[in-house]
Amino acid sequence: MMAVSLIETLMVALGGAAGAVCRFLLQQSTLFSPKTGNTIACNLIGCLAIGIIWALISRFNLPGWISRLIVAGFLGGFTTFSAFAFDIVAMTDSSKWREAIVYAAISILGGLALCFLGLRATNAMLGK
Repeated sequence: MMAVSLIETLMVALGGAAGAVCRFLLQQSTLFSPKTGNTIACNLIGCLAIGIIWALISRFNLPGWISRLIVAGFLGGFTTFSAFAFDIVAMTDSSKWREAIVYAAISILGGLALCFLGLRATNAMLGK
């Protein structure tokens, strides 16, 4: 097992706290209805962001602490896979199968597409 430094651990904690607060604020907003729209927004924004950050870290050979702070920390605290899973289970328990399938499809396919888009678009802007 690789040794993890105190600084790396603190970067994850700091980023995670900021990401969790941002997720909380977005989920309390009235931007989307029903409330599951806010969870989709968190996950899709997080997928786009990880694609962009991944491209920037690779292109500029940024230090590992940046990945720890933003990817493991902030995006780990901001994205909401556990809430995503709960929402689907709650929908199926309420016999809302169609909504559950649409919700899962948008989250998964949209997330993959936005991660790919963020990575490719950032690489293109950087001339890579």
